[in-house]
Amino acid sequence: MNIAAIGTWVPEERVENAQKLAMFGMDMEFLETKLGFLRRARKPDGMSASDMGVKAFEDLEGRTALDRSAIQLLVVVTQNPDRVIPHTAAIIHEKLGLSGHCATFDISLACSGYPHALAAASAMMKAYSMSCGIIVTADPYERVIDPNDRGTSMIFGDAATATLLRQGPGYALRDVSFGTVPGSNGCLWSDPHLAMNGREVMSHVAHEVPDAMRTMLGRHGLTPADIPFVAIHQASLHVVEFVRTKLGLAETVAPFEAANNGNSASSSIPLLLSSRINQRLHERVAMCAFGAGFSWATAMIELESEVTRA
Repeated sequence: MNIAAIGTWVPEERVENAQKLAMFGMDMEFLETKLGFLRRARKPDGMSASDMGVKAFEDLEGRTALDRSAIQLLVVVTQNPDRVIPHTAAIIHEKLGLSGHCATFDISLACSGYPHALAAASAMMKAYSMSCGIIVTADPYERVIDPNDRGTSMIFGDAATATLLRQGPGYALRDVSFGTVPGSNGCLWSDPHLAMNGREVMSHVAHEVPDAMRTMLGRHGLTPADIPFVAIHQASLHVVEFVRTKLGLAETVAPFEAANNGNSASSSIPLLLSSRINQRLHERVAMCAFGAGFSWATAMIELESEVTRA
């Protein structure tokens, strides 16, 4: 199964983070050189994760020939579902009018969710001869964010993506690695508002992510220098720069592109990949995602043409 295309949806409205600087005793230098999020994308009031996912799917439909009746798997990555029951994938299934032979389930991960979903969906489709699947990422964080919380209220933005997996030309998943740091689930939690221990999160990133990427690439005789594009989860400008430096990569290879959107959680990686995947810009791409758990995943995908497959 290959990634054929990625659809995206980012709301038009933006919230300026500069408005909160005085409240939290911060200055523009911190905003521009550390946090990196000058503004955050905000969805319309009343819009749910399933609504966002439908928007991203509709964008996907506009980018590639897609028969809704052929979809056999729909996976939704979210930690902010429409309801506890039923799963959000079932709600999107109904809104899109998908067929009765389409399996649906949610993955309750946020920032580290996309590589996990890519691995799970790809493996399931290969094992059970499915020819067409969709991965939706959608995390509306507004309802769990305390606007007076210094640690989270300037970070998260709304967005959604839809990834098409099917037989034929596209990007094949070559390898993936996962991990969860023992005893680390208290670094990011909600009860009921989202709270984060930023120092602990950064410590886990430093100890886990760069080595995991090198190890995964090393299994294929590769190093980070062999990868033309690396998608690093857009946790903040400081985090992206840290991981990029540890991997010895140039800014053009592993960019920070979330200054006007914010950290979009599970949508962070596919938003970075969308234009590169859709335009087939690189033969090989790597990604690293990390977040609540503390969980992480790294993955490598490679462009596969019909000639290659033959």
